[in-house]
Amino acid sequence: MASRLETARLLASIVENSNDAIISKSLDGTIQTWNAAAEREFGYTAAEAVGRSISLVIPPDRNDEETSIIDSLKQGRRVDRFDTWRVHKDGTPVQVSLTISPLFNDAGEVIGASKIARDVTHERQAADRERQLLAEAATANTKFRAFFDQGPGFAGIMAIDGTILEPNRLSWQGCGFTREAIVGKPFWEGPWWTPSRELVDIIMRASQQAAAGETFREELPYFVADGTQRVADVMIQPIRDESGQVVFLAPTGTDITDRKLAEAERQRFVTVVENSTDFIGMCDLQGVPFFVNRAGLQMVGLGELEDLSRVNLREFFYPEDQSKVIDEFIPAVLRNGHGEMEVRFRNFQTGDPLWMVYKVLALTDDQNQAIGLATVSQDVTRRREMEDNLRMLASDLSEADRRKDEFLATLAHELRNPLAPIRNALQILRHSGDEPGREQARLMMERQLEQLVRLVDDLLDVSRITRGKLELRTSPVQLSAVINSALETSRPLIDRMGHEISVVLPEEDVLIDADLTRLAQVFSNLLNNSAKYMDSGGRIWITAAREGTDVVVSVRDAGIGIPSDQLSHIFGMFSQADHSLERAQGGLGIGLTLVQRIVDMHHGQIKASSPGVGHGATFTVRLPALQTTAPATTPVPESDTSAVNSTRRILIVDDNKDSANSLSMLLQLMGNETQTAYDGQEGVDVAEAFRPDVILLDIGLPKLNGYEACRSIREQSWGKDILLIAVTGWGQDEDRRRSQIAGFDHHLVKPVNPQELTKLLARLSPRSAEG
Repeated sequence: MASRLETARLLASIVENSNDAIISKSLDGTIQTWNAAAEREFGYTAAEAVGRSISLVIPPDRNDEETSIIDSLKQGRRVDRFDTWRVHKDGTPVQVSLTISPLFNDAGEVIGASKIARDVTHERQAADRERQLLAEAATANTKFRAFFDQGPGFAGIMAIDGTILEPNRLSWQGCGFTREAIVGKPFWEGPWWTPSRELVDIIMRASQQAAAGETFREELPYFVADGTQRVADVMIQPIRDESGQVVFLAPTGTDITDRKLAEAERQRFVTVVENSTDFIGMCDLQGVPFFVNRAGLQMVGLGELEDLSRVNLREFFYPEDQSKVIDEFIPAVLRNGHGEMEVRFRNFQTGDPLWMVYKVLALTDDQNQAIGLATVSQDVTRRREMEDNLRMLASDLSEADRRKDEFLATLAHELRNPLAPIRNALQILRHSGDEPGREQARLMMERQLEQLVRLVDDLLDVSRITRGKLELRTSPVQLSAVINSALETSRPLIDRMGHEISVVLPEEDVLIDADLTRLAQVFSNLLNNSAKYMDSGGRIWITAAREGTDVVVSVRDAGIGIPSDQLSHIFGMFSQADHSLERAQGGLGIGLTLVQRIVDMHHGQIKASSPGVGHGATFTVRLPALQTTAPATTPVPESDTSAVNSTRRILIVDDNKDSANSLSMLLQLMGNETQTAYDGQEGVDVAEAFRPDVILLDIGLPKLNGYEACRSIREQSWGKDILLIAVTGWGQDEDRRRSQIAGFDHHLVKPVNPQELTKLLARLSPRSAEG
C-alpha cells in the first residue's frame, strides 16, 4: 500500500499534467496553486499567479458570480459544472466550464477551494456554427429561389451550349419582354442584344469563353423593349461540379446606367472644378477640410498631395481676420444657409495675404441639418491693389492739385511783391528831382529785379532737374570757398533781417569734388530759409566738420521750427512749413526740392530735423570728401569793368520794343553807338548797312528767328568777325548748344546782367576812328 507521501506525489503529477486548469485558492480569493493547463488557458505563469487574487482572471461583470460561489463554498457545498467567462492575460475573453469544490482541514472546516476550469470557447463556437448551418440549410432553397427571382440584378441559368434554361423575373419582365421570348434560345439571341450585331458577336464570344471555364465580365450597352439603350455590368461565370467540370453557366448583370450618368456628370463637375481658377473647397463643421481644388491649393501655398486633415479652416485666413470669420461670419452662414464677405486668406508658405471674395454655402443632410461648408471664392487681390492704388492716386492728385493751387497763388504773390516796388520806384523817378531820391529808387528796383530773377531761375532749375537736363561742372574745390560764396549771396538778407550768424569751419580746409556755383546755391538757399523763417534779431549757426571720409555741414537756426508731421515731406515740390501771411516772403516752395536734388547729384545726403514748432530747425548736408591735395578752385574776384567806356557800334535785335530800346539807351549811356531792329529780317538788313561790332540778337523773332538770322549774317563776308551774342529767355544746355551751332559767340539769358554784358564788351577792342 503506497505511503501518503507517494500518494501526494501521484496526485501532484496528475494535477500538473491535466488538460484542465486546476487552481486552488483560499477563502479570501488568494491563489495557492496553478498548474500548467491554467498557464496555457489564462496566459499567466505560476510565478505570476500564485499569491495574487483570483480576480486576476475574473471579468469585472462576473464579480457578483464569484461572491455567490464563495458563499456556497463556506457552507461546504460543491458548485457543479457550469459555463461562464474568464479573461486571458492579453485581455481576450475565455469561455470556460467550471467545477468548484470546497477544501477541508482535518477538523472538517472549509479552508479553501479547488477549481477545475476547462476552455470550451472553440467547442461552443463549433456547436453554435453547427446549429446555424442546420438552420440555414433548412431555408436555403427557399431563400435562393426568392433571391434568384426577386434579386436586384439580372440572373439566369444557361446550358454550356448557350441555351437559356431559366431567367429571373427582372431579366425579362423588368425589361418589358416575355419569358417565352427568352427561354430555350441562345443567350446571344436574347432581345437585349439583337438590335446590335456587334453586341450579338460580343455575347457569343463571351458565352464560349465561359463554357471553356473562363469568367467573362465587361460593361456593355443593352436594349429594353421600347428601344431605349442602357448600360449593364455583365458577367458570365462557369459553374463547376466537385471534379472541376463545368456543368452550367450563370449569366448575371447589374444595371449601371444611373451610375454611369452620375459618373459622367461627376467627371464633368470634377473637370470644371479642377480647371477653375477660383478657390473651391469643402470642410466639415469642425473646420477640417476634405477637398480643395488644384487652383485653391496653389493660391494658399499647399501641395496637391497635402494632408488637408492637418490644417484647420481658421488657418486659411490672415491672423487679424480669423476671429471675424470663424466667430462671426461662419455662425451667420450656418443660420442663413449662405454668406459672402471680402477677407484675406494667407499663404501657408510665405504668410502673405491674399484678398478673396469668400462665398460660403452650408452643406445639409436629408433632414436639412448642416453637416459642412462649401466655398467658391475669387481672388480679388489685384482688384483691391488697383482700388488702393486708385485711392492713393486720387489722394496724391488731390494733394498735387492743392499744392499746385498753393504754388500758383504763391507765384502770383511772389511776382507781385517785386513788381509793386518797381512800379513805385518808376513813379519816384518820374516825380523826384533830387539825386538821393532817384538813387534810392534805383537801388530799390535793382533789389526787386534780383528777386524776380531769382524766382525765374528757381523755376528753370527745378524744371531742368526734374527732366534730367541739369549738368554739373565739377572740379576739386575748397569747402570754405563754397561756404563763403553762399554767405556772400545770403549776407544782404541776413543783415536786413538783423540776424547774427556764426560760422565754424575745419582748421584744415576740406576738398570736395563739386560744382562750386550749384553747391553754393544749396547753402545760400538753406541760409535764406533760416533768415526768412525767423523773427528779426535771430541767430544762425553754420558748422562743418570731417567725419571719416565725409564732410558734414549743418545750418541751424532759432526760428519757427518744423512740425513733426511735415518733416517727412519737407523736401517735396511746393512744400512750405509755414503758409501764414506774416511769412509772405517765403518763396515758391521749390527751394528745398532743388537743394535735395543738387545734393543727390553730388552723391551726398541731406536731412532735416527740428525739436518742434518754435524751437528752430537744422539741415544737415553730408558730402564725400576728397583725399587728394590737388589744387582747388577758388572764386575769382570780378574785375571792375564799370570804367570801361570804349565806343562800339552795337545792334540790338528784339521784337519786344521796350526791351530793345531800354537796352539801347543803357548801352548809349555807357558811350556806345547803337541801332535797333524788331524782327529777324530787319536785323539782317540793318546789320548790313550799320556794320556793327556787336549784335545782341534775340532768338524768338518773327520773319527770321535768331538762329536763322545769325546764320544769314555769318554767311556774309562782312559778318564773319562780328561779335554775335544771343540774348534770350531760353537758357537750357540744349538752347546754348543750338546757339553755338548757329554761329553765336555767347549766350546770355534775359534779363541780361549789365556786369556780365560789360565784361563781354571789354574783351572787344575799341573800333578804330576811321571805321
